[in-house]
Amino acid sequence: MTQQEYLVFERNAFQRLIGLNDQLKEKYKLSGYERFDYDQQSGDFVFSDKGVAKVIAKFQIVGSVANETKTWLWSWANASILETACDQIQRVRDFGYTNSIHKLTERKWTAVEADGWEMAAVSAAIIDAKGAYRCPGKSGPVFVVFTDIRFASV
Repeated sequence: MTQQEYLVFERNAFQRLIGLNDQLKEKYKLSGYERFDYDQQSGDFVFSDKGVAKVIAKFQIVGSVANETKTWLWSWANASILETACDQIQRVRDFGYTNSIHKLTERKWTAVEADGWEMAAVSAAIIDAKGAYRCPGKSGPVFVVFTDIRFASV
């Protein structure tokens, strides 16, 4: 894949993600819940109000942007991320190796928040995720993709 072909792929993936996230916002009202919690071991990402689960998603951690160092770190290169929470993101790295896309294979590189959204979009396209979410973190945002999502049982 040429650099130009990758840029087209990345642009299309980003547009796809915008559409997916718009659908999630409309159907599940994700920005309207008091809180979210996620469990790397179970793979559950739960949106809740007053302690009651409203929406449950299966997720994969894509990576994070460190505000202080202005760097991107892939989840598969982060020792604090369980393998089960990023095993599908390995396919993104494999895609990078197959197509010689270095930012998909380099564990850490200079980045800003927009790069996190781009990597979430590319990851969502490659693993056919249902959408993505930006989680605020102490040192910077963490980007996840949802591989499945549903309303919690009442």
